[in-house]
Amino acid sequence: MFKHWKDYWKGWRKMVRLRSIAIQKRLVITFLVFIAFFSLFRSSISSIFSLYYSHFGTTDNEISMIKSFQNVGFLIGILPAGILSDRIGRLKIVSLSSSLMVVSFGLLYAYPVSSIFFISEFLYGVALSMNSGALLAYYSSAKKKFGIKGDTSVFGHQVAIMNFMTLLGGNLGAAMFGVSIKMPIGISIIGFLVYPIFILCWIKFFNLENSDSVVKVSPFLFPAKRIWQNKKFRLLVVINVLFECGIQLILIYWPIIFVENFNYNLSMIYTLFIIVNLMGSELFSKVSSKISLGKFLPILSLCSVAAYIVMSFTKSSAYALVGFLIVEFIMGLMDVQIVQFSEQLIAEYENKSQVLSYVTFLTELAVISSLVLNTILGSLLHLSVEKLLLISAMYFFFLFLFSFLITKKEALTDVY
Repeated sequence: MFKHWKDYWKGWRKMVRLRSIAIQKRLVITFLVFIAFFSLFRSSISSIFSLYYSHFGTTDNEISMIKSFQNVGFLIGILPAGILSDRIGRLKIVSLSSSLMVVSFGLLYAYPVSSIFFISEFLYGVALSMNSGALLAYYSSAKKKFGIKGDTSVFGHQVAIMNFMTLLGGNLGAAMFGVSIKMPIGISIIGFLVYPIFILCWIKFFNLENSDSVVKVSPFLFPAKRIWQNKKFRLLVVINVLFECGIQLILIYWPIIFVENFNYNLSMIYTLFIIVNLMGSELFSKVSSKISLGKFLPILSLCSVAAYIVMSFTKSSAYALVGFLIVEFIMGLMDVQIVQFSEQLIAEYENKSQVLSYVTFLTELAVISSLVLNTILGSLLHLSVEKLLLISAMYFFFLFLFSFLITKKEALTDVY
């Protein structure tokens, strides 16, 4: 018994020492810990959404439409959330987001019918809009407030931690789904109930109460002319739109393709794709100072096109899996740079959350249109889930054309 108390005391002393470290390290640790907490409890349910809906009799085309309601909620909430985040504080809006997620998942848990799925996804989308970019804006504004120099390696750590916690949470969710269909939802509800309390206690313990800046923001919901004239803003919007539209279908349908159609183990596939995604993000973190993503974006886009075409036409589960892992590896490569690029963009503005919300709003508007188009084409042409992936290939082909033309003019490489 004494030994346990001794171990407890050692752990407490470590926490006290952490409390006294430099403000720069405290901010980095705080940013990464909050990212890890959110990613863990979100991923424990996100990996089983499609299977959950399918279990209760929802068709593949209906699932795509249901997921589009998440994007509608996100689209409606993102611009007001950006303004509110700057006005009341980023951490407060993150806590509010968690509370709304509890409501969304509670409905999903209590009433598993199609009509409630639409409502739940809509609320979930609004909650995600509140959280979107809030922690990045918090970290960026706190750095400026305390006069701290930026360290781009933190964004590599961010993506690595997100991927690791997604891997952990996804496997826990898959394991719980095997025990009880509703268990992952229940655990996520508990996690997001605790999250706001955890944020409050952490901030107080590490003396960071004044780290969350509040700024006066413009009452206008749409970007000012000065933002539209920013080359970084325009490039980020186009890349985000094409990239996000290109990955939506595989993010929605991978459990159906590989678990239901090819009879792979859910946990194995989930683990594989997160590990490969993590490898991509870590690789880019290592070489980001030496290699410009702009120079390799056309190649990465073409590789994605080829991978999607393979997944669309092959009857071999092995070839389909290889194509899937190639797409995930490329997603990992691009994720770190997009986050880093976003932070570089918002560093130029005081209303950081609002600027990020502009980028996200335009991206989500395109994603919603894409999901609706996918549903219509799937119904009219009677396309299977695999054939729908040809639409994803089309988006990455457009990304190839865009990046090739821009790189040729040296605009993209100048920014990256």
